[in-house]
Amino acid sequence: MLMIENKTSLSFIINKNDNITTLTTSDSIKYFTEIIDIHQLYKYILSHKKDLQHNLHSFCQNQPDIFDILFQQQHLVPAVLIDNTTLKTLLDASILYYYQEFDAVQATVKINAHQGFFFFTDFISRIKDRSFSFLDEGFIQYKFFDDLVAQHLPDKNNIKAWDVCSGPANPLVFMEHKLKENYNNISLVGTEINARAVNYGKINLLLNNCAYSEILENDLDNAFEKSVLFDYIWANPPFGLSPQFDLLHTFGGKYGTMVVEKVLEKIKLHLAPKGVAQVLSYSVGNSTQLKIAHLIQQVFEKEASDFDINIKILENEKIWRYHGIKSCLNPMPIEYIALRANDPGYNTNNISRDDWVKYANQLKGEGYTQLYFILINIYRK
Repeated sequence: MLMIENKTSLSFIINKNDNITTLTTSDSIKYFTEIIDIHQLYKYILSHKKDLQHNLHSFCQNQPDIFDILFQQQHLVPAVLIDNTTLKTLLDASILYYYQEFDAVQATVKINAHQGFFFFTDFISRIKDRSFSFLDEGFIQYKFFDDLVAQHLPDKNNIKAWDVCSGPANPLVFMEHKLKENYNNISLVGTEINARAVNYGKINLLLNNCAYSEILENDLDNAFEKSVLFDYIWANPPFGLSPQFDLLHTFGGKYGTMVVEKVLEKIKLHLAPKGVAQVLSYSVGNSTQLKIAHLIQQVFEKEASDFDINIKILENEKIWRYHGIKSCLNPMPIEYIALRANDPGYNTNNISRDDWVKYANQLKGEGYTQLYFILINIYRK
């Protein structure tokens, strides 16, 4: 049963000996992508986890504005604004780079912080093979996990969970901490095709004290044997729409469903009886229909009696990133996807504005007037 419920170059100007020097982040970012060694960072955290955790918590709590300027906005910050102990720890970990000529520091990795959790990843300015940069979609899993999963998994003693398309393991971290609150025996695995994201994922599992989770470099086609079943499956697959093929982690094809369809097939195969799955996605549609609803019906057509599925439209959630920030309310007029023409962080193929507009008009001509941000909830009987 199915129910439907301009990237610009940033600059920081420092007055040094009465001379004004400007260093643009576009120059330094290119350098950082060459010097940051994720494997070395992992080894450092293995040996110095408590010190790094303590200093990150203290820094984030006591100087949230400076923490944000450094690790979210990637601006240069005068080193004198950071206490010496914290500064030394972050420099030793190579997550800050020191410019002696300016006596200033700049972040080499992005750090997302939420309720005591810390997640390392790439800045959006890294284009090639970048790890997913944002945490907000992890919040959605965190937000809708309790009510849904607690209601449908009350009788299970041993919980096996799978985070599909795990990225740098943000949902996997949330999942473990949530499951530990309700179950004694848990095991979790995340799968991700981007090797760089997998390496960040290992760091994030370690940094956030996740002892029951692992993340594997794997693609959907070769994830698990047919006999492997999971009680809970979460998926935040690539679902971005684009008129052309794109190697970005967000690319989901013309309708945003290219990878989502594969995920649904895997859920059908690997979701255990009485299990629960959730899939975050976009869907083109209008006031009477969602394209993804037809896709779900096709995927589960032969097994319809074994599953209950509903689609929740995530009202009041922001949708469609513009320069890294979700800027439009859900649902969004389909014409707004042409905003990507002016966003080099996502329009990496340099698709012209005219082609983006033409693409939006094609979708509108097919009857799809809105883009919806949705959560698909799947229950196996």
